[in-house]
Amino acid sequence: MFLARFGLEPGRLFWGFFLLLVLIAFWATLGGFQLSAIFLAGLIFVFLLIWRFPYAGFYVWMATSPLLGILLSFPTGGFQFGERAFGGSIDITLTELVAGLVLLVWALRLIVSAQAQARDWKPALPLLGMYLVIVGAHALSAFSSVAPDTVLVLKYTLRPVFFVYLASVILPVNFITSRRRLAHVLALFGVIGVVFTMDGFISLFFPGSEGALFRAHPLTLLGVSPLGGNHNALAEVLLFSAPAILAWSYLKQTVSKEWVYFAVACMITITLLTFARSAWIALVIELIFLSATLWRPWVKSHLRAFSLALIACIPLMIGMLVISQTTEVRSSTAARATLTSVAFDIFMRSPWIGAGAGSFMERLNHVYAYTIEFGSAVDSHGLIQKLLAETGLVGFVAFALFVIFFIRHILRTWQSLKKTSTEAKAYLYLVAGALGAFMYQFFDTTYWTPRLWIPVGLVFVAGRLFLRQHTEQDPDFLSPSHG
Repeated sequence: MFLARFGLEPGRLFWGFFLLLVLIAFWATLGGFQLSAIFLAGLIFVFLLIWRFPYAGFYVWMATSPLLGILLSFPTGGFQFGERAFGGSIDITLTELVAGLVLLVWALRLIVSAQAQARDWKPALPLLGMYLVIVGAHALSAFSSVAPDTVLVLKYTLRPVFFVYLASVILPVNFITSRRRLAHVLALFGVIGVVFTMDGFISLFFPGSEGALFRAHPLTLLGVSPLGGNHNALAEVLLFSAPAILAWSYLKQTVSKEWVYFAVACMITITLLTFARSAWIALVIELIFLSATLWRPWVKSHLRAFSLALIACIPLMIGMLVISQTTEVRSSTAARATLTSVAFDIFMRSPWIGAGAGSFMERLNHVYAYTIEFGSAVDSHGLIQKLLAETGLVGFVAFALFVIFFIRHILRTWQSLKKTSTEAKAYLYLVAGALGAFMYQFFDTTYWTPRLWIPVGLVFVAGRLFLRQHTEQDPDFLSPSHG
């Protein structure tokens, strides 16, 4: 009654302050660094732009989300917490900075809009409760018997584990509230896929870090690799861009399907030419899923063409076998096997709650046999190994439960969709993209980044839109008139 007297809406006020507190906690994990006056002024200017045009800021966040290689580094000075948690310097990706600003604008606008009379509203928080169990499992690992650094564990729990879900799942679900917005985002990922497909094609003529092997890899720009990785990063981005642009083509009925299919064929070709084994496995899983669902009638009626396509891939398979026998790839295989062995050893020291979130690389640094044989420490190549080593059985079970509930959500949505509708087809392509992203993380290190969680977020978005669970209009507090 007291709040209503002043035109305040309790629901919005609560969620606004909740998000603001979360953002304060996130910025605290970045706290203590010394900002130059120019950078601080630029940051304020960008914040004001996003405040005025929140959807433009959101689209920039979506467009930059795969670019994990553009890093900003800030010294922590003499700040003790910064020295302990960050080793004297904070490294944050450009995409994290943009996402953090968009989240901050969202939280503040939500609080400000509570002062105006408006319809009842609360943010959509898909499976947040289940994800908080994962976050809790990471925080619990601070009490491990192997005595991890509590500050480092809590920092890693907040960022990237909790932050990536807020930015990659919660933000898209609450910003993309119409098919038009969803089409815009899918088109962005389609453009990203086309750009990096061309990048991969050009790279075939320039040997990269792979030496004399001419395999597709991301090129550098002014000495910086925007994707932040080698051929694996390129393949990972294309594995989602391909189903994303296919889903977009079903939301935009006027688009020429032939050009979309040509673009997807080029993306698949470059993905194969990366000769990334994990990418090949994820691609096969995506193709099997689509062949068993959406493409099933076509596969049955075009068995000959399908067989010819498989035969055409034989030279690529031979190429993969040849590359697999090279010294570099065999060394990579041995390194991954060693990483798995180290992860299992760490897990056995504290099987229930793990050895501490974010501690794998630090512990690997003390495995001198690895550093002598393979060089500097890297993160665990595989989500399962990472969870077991750092969060134990508690973290592994928590993540498994999230996946089970996510699959249940997909099945329930699919059962409610009209199977012959264009929406159902678009939905299956997005599910295929999320499936490929999950499969990739069984062999890679980008499990707490947007490359995994944005595909998950877009599946939630499509489910809400296609089942018509809400009115398709932008939230009032995100319109420029409320700025």
